[in-house]
Amino acid sequence: MAHVSDLSGNAPFPPDAQRAKDTKTALAKATAAAPSYTEGDHQPLSQNLSGSLRTVTTIAAGAAEKVDDAAFTPATTSVIMAGFEFDDTTPDSVDEGDAGAARMSARRELYTQLRDAAGNERGANVNASNQLAVAGPVTNAGTFVVQVDGAALTSLQLIDDAVKTDDAGFTPATDKVLMIGAQADETSADSVDEGDAGALRMTLDRQLRVASEIQSTTIDDYETVAASQTAQALGATGATGDFISHILVVPATTSPGNVLLLDNATSITVFTGGASSVSNLVPFTIPIGAKSVSGAWKITTGANVSCVGVGKFT
Repeated sequence: MAHVSDLSGNAPFPPDAQRAKDTKTALAKATAAAPSYTEGDHQPLSQNLSGSLRTVTTIAAGAAEKVDDAAFTPATTSVIMAGFEFDDTTPDSVDEGDAGAARMSARRELYTQLRDAAGNERGANVNASNQLAVAGPVTNAGTFVVQVDGAALTSLQLIDDAVKTDDAGFTPATDKVLMIGAQADETSADSVDEGDAGALRMTLDRQLRVASEIQSTTIDDYETVAASQTAQALGATGATGDFISHILVVPATTSPGNVLLLDNATSITVFTGGASSVSNLVPFTIPIGAKSVSGAWKITTGANVSCVGVGKFT
């Protein structure tokens, strides 16, 4: 008969332990609470009063367990391999808030489910040709062209040829243009706001209407300028935007002085004059046709020459 004692050589175990006799069974001591030990002692295994053996599992530093929303460092933080259940016959469901095993296919591919913006599971159907099935209202009615070719392709290319980038170069007889149309409206022509695009206007016989500021100006003013005058303003005061149509020059001798036209302070010689500059004393006209840009029109005359300025003056 084998005498059983603890490995430290202390007193033998109670008689029940001796029933092990010649067997090599490891014995455990049942206690209500986990015992404590002294470093270096030989002690029996410990079990609780239900007969379960007490064990200790040590999780090494750097293990895969992480606090929720904690940082993860690729190639440094540990991970745990995950497994999923293959069940395409009678998959079990889970209750709200429960944990559960995810499903996979026989090829170990994880199943996923499409959901709409409200959280409803929708899914999608794909046929054997990998074509996605589309169901529901289709707003575009009619026949759809699968590929543009033939006459349709030629038309699109011709239209595209005429499209040009703003301020880009144009080659006559090579680059294409588009014909334009205009609206015939002689009764109640519409207006456009600043910066708006709009249709051009034409007459009933298809002539494009254009606006000329010169033609729309009524030329009904004139101003006489005697000889030997300096910068005499045309009009009561004169102003920027005044229009001068022409100047009638009246020489008093065949060797009259010069005539200067001034746009406020900018001087323009319109008749040089001088010795024998005219062959007779017949008045002559100098056409101008311009608006002032810096102030009143003014005329300076030399000796023996007078002028009449004609236009629209302030």
